[in-house]
Amino acid sequence: VHRHKEYRQKIVHLYKPLHQELYSMHPSAFFLPTFLEAVRTNTEESIASIMTEPIPGVFSFAMLQPNFCDMLLEEVENFEKWVHAMKFKIMRPNTMNKYGAVLDDFGLEAMLNQFMEEFIAPISKGFLP
Repeated sequence: VHRHKEYRQKIVHLYKPLHQELYSMHPSAFFLPTFLEAVRTNTEESIASIMTEPIPGVFSFAMLQPNFCDMLLEEVENFEKWVHAMKFKIMRPNTMNKYGAVLDDFGLEAMLNQFMEEFIAPISKGFLP
């Protein structure tokens, strides 16, 4: 726990984000209009209107703007390049693989918390009781 705390503090102080706009929530830039409307209306019908159920119990829906996805991938790549340049060992999402990064570790925690609370939680509460 102490090592992880030091790891995150070092990153927060030294890492320079490639896409600063990712670090605070911008719903119209992040989400598709159909998703935003469904969440803002926040009725069972509005949520159901964007959902598909390809197999029982598995739901999918279009949510993210393609530009947001591109920027997020570029940010992760930038972070990984920075870690390599700093000769810093990256902490992976789990010890079973050699890929990926924990988004919270390089400053996206506040944005992700807002993402979960304001956009995913309403779907979960209303659609998956």
